[in-house]
Amino acid sequence: MSLALLLACSGDDDLMRVEPGTVDIDAAPTAGVSEVPSEAPCAGCDIVMITVCSLRRDHVGAYGELDIATPNIDRIAANAVRFDQAYSTSSFTLSSLSSVVTGRFGSSTGVLRWGTGLAEDVPTLPAVLGLYGFATGAFTVDAASGFRPEYGIQRGFQRISVIAPPRDTPDGRHRSGEIGPGGASAQPTAEWIMAQPTDRPLFAMFHSRSAHYPFVLNDDTAGSDPSGVLSALWRADMDQGSELPEPGMTGGREVTLGATSGPNDVRDVIWKAGSKGTEQLRAAYRDAVERMDLDIGVVLDAIEKRGRSDKTVIVLLADHGESLNDHNEVLHGGAYFDGVVHIPLLVSIPGVEPGTNDALVSQVDLLPTLLELVGAVRPADIDGTSLMPLLRGEVDSVRQTSLIEGSPSLQPGDLVPGAVVSPPWVLMHQPTPCRGPIKPPPPPTPGGLPGQPPPPVQPKGQHDEGNAQRPHGEMKEVPSGQAPMHTCLFDIEADPGQTRDLAQSQPELVAQLMGRWEGYRSAVSGGSVANELRLDPAFVELLQQTGYDFEEAP
Repeated sequence: MSLALLLACSGDDDLMRVEPGTVDIDAAPTAGVSEVPSEAPCAGCDIVMITVCSLRRDHVGAYGELDIATPNIDRIAANAVRFDQAYSTSSFTLSSLSSVVTGRFGSSTGVLRWGTGLAEDVPTLPAVLGLYGFATGAFTVDAASGFRPEYGIQRGFQRISVIAPPRDTPDGRHRSGEIGPGGASAQPTAEWIMAQPTDRPLFAMFHSRSAHYPFVLNDDTAGSDPSGVLSALWRADMDQGSELPEPGMTGGREVTLGATSGPNDVRDVIWKAGSKGTEQLRAAYRDAVERMDLDIGVVLDAIEKRGRSDKTVIVLLADHGESLNDHNEVLHGGAYFDGVVHIPLLVSIPGVEPGTNDALVSQVDLLPTLLELVGAVRPADIDGTSLMPLLRGEVDSVRQTSLIEGSPSLQPGDLVPGAVVSPPWVLMHQPTPCRGPIKPPPPPTPGGLPGQPPPPVQPKGQHDEGNAQRPHGEMKEVPSGQAPMHTCLFDIEADPGQTRDLAQSQPELVAQLMGRWEGYRSAVSGGSVANELRLDPAFVELLQQTGYDFEEAP
């Protein structure tokens, strides 16, 4: 199996084993709780956090970029502050959610790849809230996700529920039974919220995968899609007997993309179909997002039935986005283009005027913000900054730089890929070329030579300075066996589509931004060492089925 390296990485049978399966844990409330200061901005408030896997910012109705039906997310937005410059801390779930619950970037948590988990000495948001008397619950579905107890992310939750993926989710599409009205993934969250006594605050965290790859719930048996993309998505986990990566860049190194794949490889089907294939992929994703919105409605209805809507802080965000064939990257994991790392973030706080805010914020800023709201003391050595001064109008910004780090395909000893965001600049240091993965040439024609891929088409009037002499960006030397690393620089205000790499023409700026990142990594080096985990073969297979691919260890 191509993912066997994950097992070999640990080399120690005593390590905690990450296995697929449902989880049902009820722990006792924290003993000896601290008193919540009555003068806290939202003393005694409940907190409900909804994280959505693979949710693109431009596919949320409240952001107004597409005509898409997300009425329940819009219900949150109507009473929330919408952050327009929010960034994830990684391109995959495990790393980004580790940052959400700790307030630390990946270099501080140490969780930069699969097979690692939070060290026991790293405080988490639910653990701190438990010290202040909060009932805490975590909820998701059984899938190839980093939101599992073994990873340490759910440390501090008294109630943990990981259910089998319902039939109305892409993860559960092969299960028998009716699809139903939707929202089944959120039912355990809703039931728990409504069951909690109202004289004690609660913190509920629900992680929805209803918009995750492969997006579809049914096969295209009617043949309505001539591109074949819908059927390829349906079959996405049926071709795993092959040793080939599936499907493209999600979790995979650039070097794997040149592999010849079977006829059912999703990426190849999409690429072969051209623009029609991309359109069908995006339509399937759009449908998945609209179904996911039903999950949100179930949670919101439970909050209302609990009768404490006026004392409930609601946070909705993505762990990361999805490429959808932007820059030739079909899914996510191998690069840090805007569609993956520029995320939606809505924060609804009783007494705080709704509106929009364009200050740069990061997922790490949520922990200190929520703790300040309820009067809890934040842990030491976090990277996040409370957003409350921003929300009170006392400052115009809380940070000048945000970091995005790690990759699901990262190996021990590899150079860490990542990105530095300092508007208007985004610096990316990644195995994926600055224009995205390179499509393989078309097959040979009868009696002729293999065709050559056409050169990338530049929009009229635009010139790609950074790639003028090097068509795929500046490449850095890397350890033997690692894919080449490309350094890319984009001005996201002048070039929001990230089509013009300026790294070659702005070497001083590249050095400055890289210096900030390297300085941070040096400062936190040795502070927290992530737990090494042993991934069970069944969990590895589950990762493979949902799009993550890795290489064999050398």
